[in-house]
Amino acid sequence: MIDLQRKELRGHSTISRTTIEGWPAVFFSLPFIGAGTLIILASFNVIPVKDSSFHAAREVAASFGGLFALAGLLTLIHGLLSLNAKRKAAFLSQQYPAERWRADYPWDPQGIKADSSKKVKSGLYANLGITVFCAPFNWLFFAEQPDRIFQLFIGFFDLILVISWAYWVYLVLALWKYGVSSLEFHQFPFFLGGQAGMTLRMNRPAPGLKEMKATLRHIEERYETRGSGKNKSSVIVSYELYADTLTMNNLTPFQQQAVQWPLNFSLPQGSQYNTCLSCRPAKYWELEVNAQTPGIDYCPSFLLPVYAKP
Repeated sequence: MIDLQRKELRGHSTISRTTIEGWPAVFFSLPFIGAGTLIILASFNVIPVKDSSFHAAREVAASFGGLFALAGLLTLIHGLLSLNAKRKAAFLSQQYPAERWRADYPWDPQGIKADSSKKVKSGLYANLGITVFCAPFNWLFFAEQPDRIFQLFIGFFDLILVISWAYWVYLVLALWKYGVSSLEFHQFPFFLGGQAGMTLRMNRPAPGLKEMKATLRHIEERYETRGSGKNKSSVIVSYELYADTLTMNNLTPFQQQAVQWPLNFSLPQGSQYNTCLSCRPAKYWELEVNAQTPGIDYCPSFLLPVYAKP
């Protein structure tokens, strides 16, 4: 079933991590690093500052300074890495002008693994970062007992932290239950206007499998400004421009134990559907598999090398 309606994919993981890249990210990081460093030095009296100037314990102020410096450092690293990626992509584009995919993404022509383990790793790092961010606020909550509004502020972030860790546990259990699936390409790359043949290889059978859906979609990310006034912010939004869904139902007991599933899709024409994973914001093709089973569902996703013919 083909769907050509443009729609926003809410809650979809994005390839573009931030709305700021390269040199702007580098320059944006410097004030945070500088301010955080100054707060830390003042908190430990390396830069002499009177105690009356602090509205909390010096240790708490140092923690806030450390958060500022850490946020700036991570932004700096992100900017430098994106600059390096752009230089590498430019070099590969010059070396292989007729093979755009070489500079776009480190593809394996044989296939690609699901993002299950990557989600677990990235979720762990993100949750640890949120935990570190919340630690000084919670210390202030129990040690200083701040105003009611500030307590609600701390409680809101603690709720986000609990939900984030609960979702991470869900991802870990899904990885333990199904392992890491892979997708074997029948050709490399896939060209617009042609066929995309592939084989889904499951690490182990999905227990209780009754129906499986495989959705091939083209996704375009955009930087958008949402909100108004003081609540205005830049966000990354994923839009689905094209989708084709294969549904496998009424599976026999033999099929329910299968670990290899051949899939084939017809790809549309049009340069608007080209892949550009190295662009920011990114444009790409994704295969999402969804199978409802008892307990945790089976739902891996894979990037696909779909390009216009040179």
